[in-house]
Amino acid sequence: MKILLFILSAFLIISFSFATCESKCFNRICVEPIKFKLIDKSTQGDLVFGAIPRYKVDSMQLNRSPDFSLGYTMNFLGRVGGTYDGLSTSTGVSAVDTAYLRLAYNDIDTLLISYTREQTDCCNNFGGYGKIVSIKYNGQPAIKDGTNYKFEKQ
Repeated sequence: MKILLFILSAFLIISFSFATCESKCFNRICVEPIKFKLIDKSTQGDLVFGAIPRYKVDSMQLNRSPDFSLGYTMNFLGRVGGTYDGLSTSTGVSAVDTAYLRLAYNDIDTLLISYTREQTDCCNNFGGYGKIVSIKYNGQPAIKDGTNYKFEKQ
C-alpha cells in the first residue's frame, strides 16, 4: 500500500510540475519588446506626440514584409502602442531579425534587429529568450536613450 501511495504521490507531483510549467509558458513571448521614440532627425521633435505630429500611433504596426499582397495574417507581427514616454511593439512570440515598421500607408521603414539568446525553460523551441542587442533603423544604427531606441526620421 505504501508503494502504491508513493507512486501516486510521485505521479501527482510530476504532473503538477509539468502543468505549472505549461501554464507559465502558454502564450509566452520569447523576445524582448522593441521600445522606441520616433523623432525628426533635424529638429529632434517627437513625430507622434509632439506639437505637430506626423504619425498616429493607432496607424502604426510591425510587419514581416513591406509587401502587403501577403495578406494581413501572413504579414502582421504586432501593433504599436505607447505614450509620449515611448512607443513599444513586439515581433510576436519569437525573434525576427528583419521587420518593417509601417508608419502610414505609404511610409514603411526597415528594422534590422540583433539579439542575444538567454536559455529559459519556456523558450527552448525558439532558441532561448531573445534580448535586443542593437537595432538598425533604415540602415543606420539606432541609439539607445534610456529604455528607448531613437528612430530618427528624415
